[in-house]
Amino acid sequence: MMYTEYPEIHLEKVDPEPGEKSTRFRVLTDCLFEHLGEMHMIPAGFKTDFSSVPRAIWPLIPPHGLATIPSIKHDYLYDYQIGEKKIGRVRARFEVDQAFLRDLLAEGMKPSQARLMYRMVRLFGRPFWIK
Repeated sequence: MMYTEYPEIHLEKVDPEPGEKSTRFRVLTDCLFEHLGEMHMIPAGFKTDFSSVPRAIWPLIPPHGLATIPSIKHDYLYDYQIGEKKIGRVRARFEVDQAFLRDLLAEGMKPSQARLMYRMVRLFGRPFWIK
């Protein structure tokens, strides 16, 4: 079985489908990562739009660049609500958002910008977690 290990994620651009607002990207190979002491796999074919950031604030919070790879993992963790059954909904979402912050910093993002992105997912991420 062919896979990569986080933070190495291979992507391809996918044109928007009817009704979709933005271009998305598809993961090309399975990607293995650890979260909450367990191994998880982002499967090939998983689609992401990176960070859901309005274009007007891209200069402050870019949806790509150093945020690209952490955003894919964050999208996957949110889509599948990883950890919810193990530690509960509120704590699981907090842990996912904390992992996002750590991953942004590990990518080399300025701490002030990483903290701003973290605050934004804490403020606006709840509806995406419970969908």
